[in-house]
Amino acid sequence: MKFIVDVCAGKSISEWLVGKGHDVLNVVDINPKMSDDGILDIAVQESRIVVTNDTDFQEMFYLLGKEHKGIIRLPNVDKTRRLELMQQILDRFSDDLSNNAIVTVKRNKIRISREPAR
Repeated sequence: MKFIVDVCAGKSISEWLVGKGHDVLNVVDINPKMSDDGILDIAVQESRIVVTNDTDFQEMFYLLGKEHKGIIRLPNVDKTRRLELMQQILDRFSDDLSNNAIVTVKRNKIRISREPAR
């Protein structure tokens, strides 16, 4: 799978995904001050799933109708649990993510929205 990892999600997630054989871009390596729109543009152009802690991406999709290719949101997830939860997400929802799902983890509960991207 192809991912773009937002600065706020942390480098450990990027390194873990690369270790699992995924194609990963790190926003911190491209431009640490890149706007959310810029991240989303790259994600759409290159068919990458956005990994972020930021709530703005889901709002950009639902409220502004922005296109996306899948989003994993990890707001308020303890750093020690992030990789474990990422593994659960990939094990359970890889097919959904490939079809533009939004996966959100809140307080260790995983929620998925399978609405197609616009």
